[in-house]
Amino acid sequence: MRKVIFSVLILLFSGMLMAQSPKLTPKGVYDIAPGSLSSTDVKKLWDNSPKTWLQTSANRMNVWVEYATPVTATYYTLTSSGIDKANDPQLWTLKASNDGRKWVNLDKRSGFKFYSRFHEAAFEISKPAAYRFFKLELQSAPKTKLTLGEISFFEGKTPKANWAGFIYPKVNYTDKDSKVTGSKIYHRLIHNPAAFIADHAQKVVSILYWTDKDHKKDIRTINYELRPDNGISAKGGDAPLIEIFYSADWVEKTATNKGDFDVLYETRGVLYHELTHGYQLEPKGCGSYRRGDEFFAFIEGVADAVRYEAGFFPVTNRRPGGNWMDGYQTTGFFLQWLTNKDADFIRKFNKSAGELNPWSFDAAMKHILGEGNTTQKLWDEYQEFVKKDVAERTKRNGLADLVNPLMGTDSKISLSNGNTYPAIALPWGMNFWMPQTGKMGNGWAYTYSSDKIRGFKQTHQPSPWINDYGQFSIMPVTRELKIDEDSRASWFSHKAEKAHPYYYSVYLSEHDVVTEIAPTERCAYFRFTFPQTDKSYVVIDAFDRGSYIKIIPSENKIIGYTTRNSGGVPKNFKNYFVIVFDKPFTYHNTWSGKEVKEGVLELTDNHVGAAIGFATKRGEKVTAKVSSSFISFEQAELNMKEIGSHTFDEVKQIGKDRWNEVLGSILVEDDNIDKMRTFYSTLYRSVLFPRMFFEYDKQGKPYHYSPYNGEVLPGYMFTDTGFWDTFRCLFPFVNLVYPSMAEKMQEGLLNTYLESGFFPEWASPGHRGCMVGNNSASVVADAFLKGITKSDATKMYEGLLVGANSVHPRVSSTGRLGFQHYNEKGYVPYDVKINESAARTLEYAYDDWCIYQMGKKLNRPQAELDLYKSRSLNYKNLFDPETKLMRGKNADGTFQSPFNPFKWGDAFTEGNSWHYTWSVFHDVQGLINLMGGEKTFVSMLDSVFNLPPVYDESYYGGVIHEIREMEIMNMGNYAHGNQPIQHMIYLYNYAGAPYKAQYWLREVMDRLYFATPDGYCGDEDNGQTSAWYVFSAMGFYPVCPGADEYVLGAPLFKKVTLSLENGKKVEINAPENSDRNRYIREMKLNGEQYNKNYLKYNSLLEGAKIDFNMSATPNTKRGTDKDAAPYSLSNEK
Repeated sequence: MRKVIFSVLILLFSGMLMAQSPKLTPKGVYDIAPGSLSSTDVKKLWDNSPKTWLQTSANRMNVWVEYATPVTATYYTLTSSGIDKANDPQLWTLKASNDGRKWVNLDKRSGFKFYSRFHEAAFEISKPAAYRFFKLELQSAPKTKLTLGEISFFEGKTPKANWAGFIYPKVNYTDKDSKVTGSKIYHRLIHNPAAFIADHAQKVVSILYWTDKDHKKDIRTINYELRPDNGISAKGGDAPLIEIFYSADWVEKTATNKGDFDVLYETRGVLYHELTHGYQLEPKGCGSYRRGDEFFAFIEGVADAVRYEAGFFPVTNRRPGGNWMDGYQTTGFFLQWLTNKDADFIRKFNKSAGELNPWSFDAAMKHILGEGNTTQKLWDEYQEFVKKDVAERTKRNGLADLVNPLMGTDSKISLSNGNTYPAIALPWGMNFWMPQTGKMGNGWAYTYSSDKIRGFKQTHQPSPWINDYGQFSIMPVTRELKIDEDSRASWFSHKAEKAHPYYYSVYLSEHDVVTEIAPTERCAYFRFTFPQTDKSYVVIDAFDRGSYIKIIPSENKIIGYTTRNSGGVPKNFKNYFVIVFDKPFTYHNTWSGKEVKEGVLELTDNHVGAAIGFATKRGEKVTAKVSSSFISFEQAELNMKEIGSHTFDEVKQIGKDRWNEVLGSILVEDDNIDKMRTFYSTLYRSVLFPRMFFEYDKQGKPYHYSPYNGEVLPGYMFTDTGFWDTFRCLFPFVNLVYPSMAEKMQEGLLNTYLESGFFPEWASPGHRGCMVGNNSASVVADAFLKGITKSDATKMYEGLLVGANSVHPRVSSTGRLGFQHYNEKGYVPYDVKINESAARTLEYAYDDWCIYQMGKKLNRPQAELDLYKSRSLNYKNLFDPETKLMRGKNADGTFQSPFNPFKWGDAFTEGNSWHYTWSVFHDVQGLINLMGGEKTFVSMLDSVFNLPPVYDESYYGGVIHEIREMEIMNMGNYAHGNQPIQHMIYLYNYAGAPYKAQYWLREVMDRLYFATPDGYCGDEDNGQTSAWYVFSAMGFYPVCPGADEYVLGAPLFKKVTLSLENGKKVEINAPENSDRNRYIREMKLNGEQYNKNYLKYNSLLEGAKIDFNMSATPNTKRGTDKDAAPYSLSNEK
């Protein structure tokens, strides 16, 4: 049968594609069909990282690539993986379609071989046309597992459009000693050295020249030698024949310090450099090849400029200092930087060597860039750029180390300084890890004041009040085996404790062991450093209330499950775990209660565990890889791939890089390092919850154990958050800064509704009875209105209507308790035995406004919209004109009496009337009108700070910690330690007094937040109290989630750069900012004077430059005009 090969030109290429043609960004990449869930593994094919790859379980795979609108791709690329070449695709067909059903063939290929690992090969499409869908049907050799690194499509000119006439040199490759380690590594990575070298020759020429017509050096032969040598590489000879040697010893040395990708990266970089020497022009009249001569600086500078332009020098090598005459990297980075002034600078600089005689740097600069552009002037400008660039990179790379995970841990039941624990985790990770100082089941599992550690616990605890679920622990012990949590506990000191988000280490003095932990999203890598003893043990505790353990000595493995929980789970709930050690066991027994079960390797009981042991030398390191799953043991094993073959230090670095990436979305520049530590510590807390509660199956698709119905179902799931706290600014923060994660969270919320009939209000992991309100309406609506939600919005809106008009049959805080009264009377009565009725009414009214807003965008029936709009005004039903405060109201329409506005609880939730009166997020102007105008409104706001911290605790029967936290802060009746009042300060902006907001916001940030164990002024609450600080430090805050505005405060720092996921930046400048200069004298938005007291969401999303002129004295005129006020429903036209 005749093979049909379409007319295509193969382009063997690596490294330069993105610089030459626009890369097309797909809407999605799938391995089933367009529109199906994109799996994590499939996403590895378009993550722009050759270090990741997709390996299938068979020798064939189909990949669909979907674009939002039709695109005209002119060529596509496939990148080989980093593993055995036998798994590379050898034949494939590319098809295209506009409807995903009718396909046309674009390209067919067989017998193709990549010439190296991580080789990006490009293929031209001979007849480009506009298509929405592309499908690659790939196949590798029989009995292999098809593996591929990247797939990309491009439009525009192909990389070799101007190089059809280029004559590839003949390469004579010699390996002088194939037995040395460096040679073996080289050939494992590069399978066809001759093709590899010849292809790079063309790449070098394309950087030095424009087309195949104007390049001046015609090299016909390259003699290339790989040999053992103390050097690195060198080039000899001149066109038409050159010689290059490369050191096998250098290959081995690079491999010792780094991985395969880095070896190939270095090998290619060196090759670019040496080939440039073969093809570059040589300047005349400027000295010789001698350091200090311009000839030397040109030759070596151009070679490294080409290497960097090709992408084979890390930007971290670029540092300030030196001189443009130094040659090599110093000159090369400078020359490449000049492409910012002229995109063709390297080509023109090379060409100038043949145009100028005598040649000099100054003459070349003026010749290319114009008179006045001296080398010194350009060098000085470059040095300033590099200094700024290095400073920014240094900050970004070190952000994770500014975080103090111990912030807020010095807490107790009677007084919360955060009620946090050191969460050793990745952002939003499914599992966190922590040192455990409290007893099993104690919500205060780690407290800073404790002396002993009982174990290292996998935790999913969102707060001590909600407590934990699915927990188990690991603890090293020595000398004498001790299994119960009291006897095995060891003294420790904070002086011998290191806590970072990505790494924890502590010295356990009673066991003479150092324990280290490096987390992934679903795993953790433990490393124990033991003393000299024949009695080193590790105790695994699966906790009580039903657990299982099994030791598998032949695999150095322990498996088990824990069922321990605090509620909110189905009956079949289990957390399955797998632990694999790198050292064989010489001791292995299970235990139950406090009794060791000699010779028993498998055990199920109320409270079981395992103890394994071995002899160790002093300083010997033993590692344990730990993985878990809420689905099955098999899934726990699959989750272990997050660690894979990485070393402990590699996992640690990967974790640090991930944290720097997430934290680096907001870059603070300031000279107050303590405030920067506070900022990044609160930012860390803002990206922990809600946590992932989903896993990836063998095909890489997300699925989850449902904590609502006990089934294993497809799709995302998130948990461990209480919307009463986090609707206020935590979710709006994720929507703005991390919208791709927010999109997954919304899909998870839809799954919750589909699986339980309700959206959650407090989830951990399922519905929990805690707090009041129906604030899922806010969380769902805000994401939808900001364009985040990609799930079925109509179905989500349906879920909001269900929640607004019913209550969960078993968990009364889910849905709306008292909805019948509220819908009939416009409020939840005080005297119908429904606690905290006023708080419910105020929150339901705001939630109705959220439903109204979402319904408008969905074009719901007008009668429905009118209903929820009118209900959103129900807050007015509780306003007492006599006290000008919100007050509980009885079923007969009379106000509750006697009324004490300082009484906590009762009609309100964890606050009093002075705290809750301001909970009219959506209609502050309406509240101003009720109070009698702006002057009275501002006076009432002032009163919160001017009143003494008096309180009535009788509803609780004692002083709860939130009351105590208000009392001791010396800020009157302002209770920032709890959520209801946290937005209050921003309300000055609605009443013509923004300068008062600027004053009090700075007071709160300066007095109530520190990156210390006592650093919060109350419960941190799943990121809400932290996100308040992050927003406020940037200078704005989402008073009304669901609106498209952020209310202005005043920035805390001299400069903040917010890098949005869409590539835009929000630059916030306040250079005169200081402790005294807390007031906004004037403000500019994108260079224009700006007097509004809010910022629009879309203004930020499009990128913005915000300049604040700060002053020590308030500007009482700015922001006082009526149109300066933020959104209120009463002002809707």
